[in-house]
Amino acid sequence: MRSGQYRTRFTALAVLCAAVFVLSLMAGRYFISPSELPCVIRAGLSGDINSDPSAVVFWVTRLPRVIVALLIGMALSASGCVYQVIFRNPMVSPDLLGAS
Repeated sequence: MRSGQYRTRFTALAVLCAAVFVLSLMAGRYFISPSELPCVIRAGLSGDINSDPSAVVFWVTRLPRVIVALLIGMALSASGCVYQVIFRNPMVSPDLLGAS
């Protein structure tokens, strides 16, 4: 594969990741519409989240959970990559060192 194809795939995956990130901030039991999202973000940045219940849901519940889920996914993928590099085996599993 050429570097242009890698760049295109990486860009597509980055856009997909950003779209899923934004959609997961909006979806849930208390739906936050796309038109309401900028107001909720503005309310949180100004420090006035107590006046709007959707801002409380966004800033207190959803945003921390989505960020932590993203960080955990990144850590798990990095650890899998390290295992593959250390053992020079693309099919290595955590069972190899008893980490399962």
